[in-house]
This record gives sequence, C-alpha cells and structure tokens, in this order.
Amino acid sequence: MRRRVSDSYVPVVRRAALERQRATVVRRDGVAIALFAVDGVVHALEDQCLRCSGSLGAGAQVRGLAICAGCGWVYDLATGAVEGVPGLRTERFEVRIDGPDVRIALPWRSGESD
Repeated sequence: MRRRVSDSYVPVVRRAALERQRATVVRRDGVAIALFAVDGVVHALEDQCLRCSGSLGAGAQVRGLAICAGCGWVYDLATGAVEGVPGLRTERFEVRIDGPDVRIALPWRSGESD
C-alpha cells in the first residue's frame, strides 16, 4: 500500500521550542534539517550550505534569510534559493503545524510501502 503525501509528514519538534531569530536543527532519516520561525511561519531547509557544507542553522537569520556561518552565502528561507543565483537552491521541506507539533514532509517517504 502506498502512503499518501499527507502521511509523510513527521513530527520533528514542538512549536514552543522554536526561537525567533535562531534556527533549530533536527535530524530525520539521516538528514539534518534547519527550522526557522519567521513572522509566525516555519520554514525548513536542508541544513547544509551548497558552497562550504556548513550548517545553515548555525548562521544568522535576518529578514527571512539564512546566512551561512562558514562562507556567508545567503539563502531565501521561503524558496531555498541562493541570493543572486535563484536557480541554485537547497532542499526545502513542506511544514505543517499540528497542535503543539511542527511536522515536515519527507518526500522520499511518500512512495514507501507499508
């Protein structure tokens, strides 16, 4: 039986644990994911800079942007695009708030069999 995409949302953190202006990094299925809370919206990006492989979650978060602490590349939190190179993007994950839980969609789980 194939899972629906909506079944692929997994809980990653409690909403209360997210801090403004700071990322929360979690690991799911061997992938580090940085969660950013901006004006009531939670964004989730793969926590690895495309240039230096540094943690995006360890860098600064300013006005809807994540700045890599290692090399200074800037990522748009809503799209995952690198500033100035919109075709270059890091992996984004869909986010759902379910009561106190923040859940993200893991696309590779959508086609798994039960």
